[in-house]
Amino acid sequence: MVSIASLIIMGCSSLTNFTLVQTEYGEYTYFKSGAQMPTVILESGLGDNMTSWKEAISKMDNSRQIIAYNRAGYSGSSSLHSERNAKNIIVELRTLLQQVNASPPYILVGHSLGGLYMQLFAKTYPEEVLGVVLVDSTHAGKEPECSKTENDSCQPADEIPWWASAVLPNAVAGEYKSMP
Repeated sequence: MVSIASLIIMGCSSLTNFTLVQTEYGEYTYFKSGAQMPTVILESGLGDNMTSWKEAISKMDNSRQIIAYNRAGYSGSSSLHSERNAKNIIVELRTLLQQVNASPPYILVGHSLGGLYMQLFAKTYPEEVLGVVLVDSTHAGKEPECSKTENDSCQPADEIPWWASAVLPNAVAGEYKSMP
């Protein structure tokens, strides 16, 4: 019963007009609309796929080029990289953008862990980035700052709980382990 309800909810929240593209690193599902520059790139947080941007996309200017995608391990996307770290993820994103003819400059929008990926993309390819928007984002200095407080909640668990592994996309465990 829970499975049927989950499928119905996922169907209602999905983005229409998504496409599957093959790159040298794997296959990725993505949504692209509009054509006006600069291109807005939407990066989801840990455990979320591109459908988490559905409401935001509906409120954006339809003429602006907008791209949301699923990182490898999320909803139909896969990678030849077995390690799900930030470096691999931004290389895969850049390759995807080139494959779908999304030209810079980019406005990078990242939520939560996706914000950390967008910060790294901007630092790695600064000539391609017009701006970065962080939505409740984590940041590279979070862990050192947090550890100074001697707060037990600052120490990430070695692994995500078994029940979370059962319901979250398979990429979550790898991304979680590479967060530090």
